[in-house]
Amino acid sequence: MKRLLLTLACAALLVPATAQALGILRTQTRTGVQTASRAATSGCSVSVGLAASLVLRCSGSTGYARAVYRFALPSRFTGTPSVHTSLASGSARTTFSVDGTDLKVVVTRRGAGSARILMVSASYYTR
Repeated sequence: MKRLLLTLACAALLVPATAQALGILRTQTRTGVQTASRAATSGCSVSVGLAASLVLRCSGSTGYARAVYRFALPSRFTGTPSVHTSLASGSARTTFSVDGTDLKVVVTRRGAGSARILMVSASYYTR
């Protein structure tokens, strides 16, 4: 019994040390319409949808509709941010890049169809 209590006590001491090593997880979000910029080419469009969503739509096989979201990361962020795009419908490609403390997220729809962006979020650790 004493050995079990000692093991549990040691494990409890490790939890804060592990959390401290990882840092604090932070998340920022943007609604679909909270873009830094929007663009569309031949046969495609970007429009405001219901409930602050953004609709990327293309009628043909050429062209694209694109939304760009920017997040300011703190100077003490560590590792690689994680990005998530919440779509109410359709499909789109999400890419991101980090330049210093600037996180740029690009959501692009190519080809016939549409995608309705509800929210884009970025998560990262800080020390």
